Amino acid sequence: PGLDARAAGGDGGAARVSIHSGLPLGGVVRLDAGTRWDEIRIDGAAVQVRLDLRGVTVGDLQVNAASGRLVGFVGQVTDGARITVRGASVVTELEFPEDVGVEVSVSGRNGRVDLPGFRLVGDRWRSPNWDQAQSRVLVDHRAGVYRLSVRIGR
Repeated sequence: PGLDARAAGGDGGAARVSIHSGLPLGGVVRLDAGTRWDEIRIDGAAVQVRLDLRGVTVGDLQVNAASGRLVGFVGQVTDGARITVRGASVVTELEFPEDVGVEVSVSGRNGRVDLPGFRLVGDRWRSPNWDQAQSRVLVDHRAGVYRLSVRIGR
């Protein structure tokens, strides 16, 4: 109860997972390996999600939560993909493979970032593998209070 999940698969498919409840809800998101998912969207008031997207190619991932925790491994991304995280209080921990370059844009009132090896370019942080990456993704993180950690190829 309170969990409304819709998914459409296939090449160029889309997945949408929506949580409609004021109660804390959570779960694991796993999608069919070998499929390209153009959009994954997770919405809810209080969300705890563990991503396991190994073997999946991700176009865009959106997480909107008043209070949230997003932890997981993102496999391959389409070049130019975007991961958007929005919330009042959010903890985000993401890991990417070595061939994915990551650029991070972060804003909020009170937060902490852990981006080992990343360098500041303008107002965004870039992963150490950015220039050699086969594909690149923007992590756009906006939260009032936050903790953000991004790792490459551990």
